[in-house]
Amino acid sequence: MVYTILPYIGIGDLKLNADREEVRNFFDNKYNEFRKSETSENTTDDFEFCHAYYDREDKLKAVEFFNDENVDIIYNDESLLKISYTRLKEILKNSKLEIEDCGFTDYYNGIAGYTSSNDENESVETILIFRKGYYD
Repeated sequence: MVYTILPYIGIGDLKLNADREEVRNFFDNKYNEFRKSETSENTTDDFEFCHAYYDREDKLKAVEFFNDENVDIIYNDESLLKISYTRLKEILKNSKLEIEDCGFTDYYNGIAGYTSSNDENESVETILIFRKGYYD
């Protein structure tokens, strides 16, 4: 499965702010609904290779993709889950990129990544695509 990131718009044909049913249909209705934490404002859909997060109105606010050999997340012709963390930071380098110990948040493009490794030659473990205001 190949998904192309459209910053602050969505991934391919799936748009951020889509209804929960649209998201489930997009990912072939193979999901497990669960509450990520006690403080979550809504339940999360687990599609095995990604999690979909919703607001109180069941609108998609973010999708988190896991490093899975069957999933490709494309941005600017680069496969974000297959390249090194160092290369990923080069691609996303901008004035709104925050680098943290365990990943990054790119507020300019609405993309975040997580890694548990200190090896910058390793790829990230997850890529999060989020809508404007997600971290507000």
